[in-house]
Amino acid sequence: MRIVFTDARRRRPFIIDAVVVLPDHLHAVWPLPLGADGFSTCWHDIEAQFSARIPKVVKELGLE
Repeated sequence: MRIVFTDARRRRPFIIDAVVVLPDHLHAVWPLPLGADGFSTCWHDIEAQFSARIPKVVKELGLE
């Protein structure tokens, strides 16, 4: 879900090197720039937004 990472990067700038979305979790490789809020803050933001959008995507794809 690109929009989740785009929104998160707007709020807290970071670079994304790689992302893999798996059925029950995701992996990401991204170095944080100096002065960033920290990994846990950025990751919590991404997880919350990603999780909030899952039901909508499932419904749109007819995977219910």
